[in-house]
Amino acid sequence: MCVCEVINLIKIKLKNIGILQKADIMLNGLTVISGLNNTGKSTVGKILFSVFHGAKSYKQDFPRAAIDYLAEDFLGLFTATVKKDDTHSSRKLYSYQTALEYGVKGIKEYVNQDFSYVPDKRKKFVQSKISSLKDKLEQINSPDFEFDVFFNTIGETFRKELGRNSKNVFADENEIGKVQIIHDNGEDILLKLTSNGIMLLKSDFSKLKNNTLFSEVNYIETPFIIDEMDSFHNIFEYRLLPSITSHKEAMLYKMVARNSAENVIKATLRNERIAALSKEIANVLPGSIEYRNRFVYKHDGHVFDLSTLATGMKSYAILQLLLQNGYLPEKSLLIIDEPEIHLHPAWQLLYAEMLVLMVKKLNIYLVIATHSPYFLQALDIFQERHKLGDKAHFYLAESHEKGAIISNIDGNLDKSYNLMAEPILTLRKYRDEMQEQDDDNS
Repeated sequence: MCVCEVINLIKIKLKNIGILQKADIMLNGLTVISGLNNTGKSTVGKILFSVFHGAKSYKQDFPRAAIDYLAEDFLGLFTATVKKDDTHSSRKLYSYQTALEYGVKGIKEYVNQDFSYVPDKRKKFVQSKISSLKDKLEQINSPDFEFDVFFNTIGETFRKELGRNSKNVFADENEIGKVQIIHDNGEDILLKLTSNGIMLLKSDFSKLKNNTLFSEVNYIETPFIIDEMDSFHNIFEYRLLPSITSHKEAMLYKMVARNSAENVIKATLRNERIAALSKEIANVLPGSIEYRNRFVYKHDGHVFDLSTLATGMKSYAILQLLLQNGYLPEKSLLIIDEPEIHLHPAWQLLYAEMLVLMVKKLNIYLVIATHSPYFLQALDIFQERHKLGDKAHFYLAESHEKGAIISNIDGNLDKSYNLMAEPILTLRKYRDEMQEQDDDNS
């Protein structure tokens, strides 16, 4: 049995971003944001993805970018100074992989070696490479340089998700956008957004850089992304590690590649957690997804292209891929935008219960945006049935003069039901009027 970690309460306060005027939400399990279209529901997911995926991308990309920056000089130095008894000496060519194996720390140690054994004819060349590498190492180890790289990474993810100017257009010119993250240990992180871009204090950079709030960040916007797996895989095969900035690129990458950071113990625990959900997934998707020169769905001896699956089945397939590839570990954040759109009402019930079970059994943070009263009610009933208790929170997004406001409606979901069910009531009114007219004419 898996021993689950304690999942922390995280408060997110948003102000004047995208079409949002204000939103205060809590994350510690299931977070559901309901409301009509164009009320900022999706904006919340994009903000969360931008901040936390941006921070994670920095951790992933900065070491690789540093190696890219050092590789040419290091390989020149290495080739000119490698000893015959070195473990690499059997190689005729020293490649980028050699630089990766050494890493930044290893390159720094190598540069500081005693190279007095080098023949005189190479010494000038060796000294020039040492000097260049020391300058570059000093630069990439500078806190100011790290901050600039992190700032650019976060700025890029915001631009990809929310556009170049992510500040609320309805806000007064002197008002700024804010993303405030409050951890239950009292730590507070603040990003500010102006018409000129993002503002971030170095103290907040340090907190974000070292944050361990979420082990992974996943954002599912549409099940149709599964149709692009083959073409992405063909490109991905030729890249050692893609630099990821958008939620679409991130999702494609995670569907086609296993999590290399996952060790055998984590994989074993993951398999235990997947087993707890396999029955629910098998109700809709009883087969398996495999790669056979292309991604296929295999069931009962038959093989189908993934693109031919029903759209609702693709929704389940994405979750299956994230699970089996190791991208839904404990304390991961999963954001799903309006999942009910492509699901038959019966499958909405199955999907809603499976999502609640994922929160309970996988110990993850789940943020769902929905405009369906039917799906909202299903989530509410299943979170009660499976006793999520204070790990379930519900919010209503509504349009106002200066942008959308998202407010908590825990214990008062009728307000959201009534708002989203209004079109159904209008149809019933029309039907009743038509029936009365038919009765009068008969």
